[in-house]
Amino acid sequence: MVPPLRPLQQGRLDGLCGVYAIVNAVRLIVDGRSRMTLPASQDLFGTLIDILADDGKLQKAMTDGVPPKRLRKLAAAACEWVDSELGLSISTDRPFAGNRSLLFAEAAATMRSELAGEQGHAAYIIGTVEHWTVIRSVSACQIRLFDSAGMGHWTVARCRFRSEPARPYPTEHAIEKKAVLRVTRQMT
Repeated sequence: MVPPLRPLQQGRLDGLCGVYAIVNAVRLIVDGRSRMTLPASQDLFGTLIDILADDGKLQKAMTDGVPPKRLRKLAAAACEWVDSELGLSISTDRPFAGNRSLLFAEAAATMRSELAGEQGHAAYIIGTVEHWTVIRSVSACQIRLFDSAGMGHWTVARCRFRSEPARPYPTEHAIEKKAVLRVTRQMT
């Protein structure tokens, strides 16, 4: 029997999940309901797409996705956009990139404590081999996502940095440390 035809979701035909992740992280930390309206989100998305096009990287991003270095450049541009358009200061950094011995469970504990503070102060953009997503909160067992492809959560036990040994799960999320980007709003 032939399975029924299902609609395609974002990411099935394009590799723009990184751009969506940046927009969604910004929406989370600047309060999506009051400042990041749909038109503002579309404007930021368009700005990031224009940067890819101006750099001659749009077609590659559409077909192959956005690599970590380019995502950091786009995230920096999003910080400038937020300052210019919304008058808010946000910044990005790579909190785990330089720590070779750090295990994902340790990073998850750090994210849990940082994201448990004031709502909307920070978000994490995290990349696997196939997808960029946004972490909105972390508990001892679960990572809650704010994801452009509709994923709701990951289990912490099924996540690892690529430098760690593979786990015996049919589905696991192998993450590059350099593909973890913290986005933080400076409180006034």
